[in-house]
Amino acid sequence: MSEEKKGIEETLDVLEFLTDCIESLAEAKKNDGKIDLAEWAKAGLANVPSGFSAIKGADQIDDELKDLDDEEKNKLIGSGLDLAASVMNLLGIKL
Repeated sequence: MSEEKKGIEETLDVLEFLTDCIESLAEAKKNDGKIDLAEWAKAGLANVPSGFSAIKGADQIDDELKDLDDEEKNKLIGSGLDLAASVMNLLGIKL
C-alpha cells in the first residue's frame, strides 16, 4: 500500500502566522519608529487565530517537507519571500 502524499498546509500556516505577526509589528512601528509593550501585545492578540492553527499543525511540518513537488516548492518559496520582505520592512531595509 502506498503512503498518501502530504500537503504543505501546516507549513504554510506557520509561515503565514509569522508573516502576519511581523507585519503587525511593522505597522505598529510606523507611528513613532518604536514598538512598545502594548503594541507587541496587540500584534500578538491580533494574530491569535492564525497562531492556534499554526501551533496545532506544527508537528506535521517535518512530514510535509519530505516529499515536495514543484508546485509545493514554489508555494513555500513565495511564502518564505513574503516573510523575508516583512522582516526587511520591519527593520527598514530597502533593496
